[in-house]
Amino acid sequence: FEIDYNSRTLLCVYQLHSAAINTLVMHSGFCVTASDDRQLRVWPTGFNDYLLEAEHESGVTSVGVSPDGLSVAVGTESGAIGTLDIPTHRYTPLLRSHVAAVNAVAADPNRPQYCTASSDGTLRVWDVNTHQQLVEFDAPGEVVTAVAYHPFHHELAAGFQNGRVRVFDVTTTTLVQEHLQHRAAVTQIAFSPDGTRMYSGGADGGLCVYD
Repeated sequence: FEIDYNSRTLLCVYQLHSAAINTLVMHSGFCVTASDDRQLRVWPTGFNDYLLEAEHESGVTSVGVSPDGLSVAVGTESGAIGTLDIPTHRYTPLLRSHVAAVNAVAADPNRPQYCTASSDGTLRVWDVNTHQQLVEFDAPGEVVTAVAYHPFHHELAAGFQNGRVRVFDVTTTTLVQEHLQHRAAVTQIAFSPDGTRMYSGGADGGLCVYD
């Protein structure tokens, strides 16, 4: 759906995939969509036809776009992950990946890295250029449902199916904060642009703000 924000009217309806769209990410000049039809597609903002398409073995659950817009990190229902280089159209699957669905992907705003969050209870940080795993945070028996990078500090915020929110220092691999404000799964997590606040949304309908 394309909606005019000022008038709050529906402008257009697009059929972009043949199954549910799990993620839609806008960047300057293009949009990335990921779907249960196993397709990852890159579109111009007019959505007249896709610019790139990458088919996967299972549904595509999450994507993260690098700040420069040149690379897209991809997570799938099967746990497989990969990166798509926009200028060359080259897709690189990672040999080592998760053993359960990837629920969220976030790109580091300051480094050539990205993080994947999975139902296998792990958060994994990867190098965009070498495709090597750099760090792993493990929460046995838990499901990681959301992830976001702090805009300035080398920290990750993660949301869990049990309603918990945790913030990790990536450099020292330590737990910085832990909160339990939601009564159901955390569905989204984000930082304010200036990094002074963190927000979490839950399946319980709650929106929490943290200083």
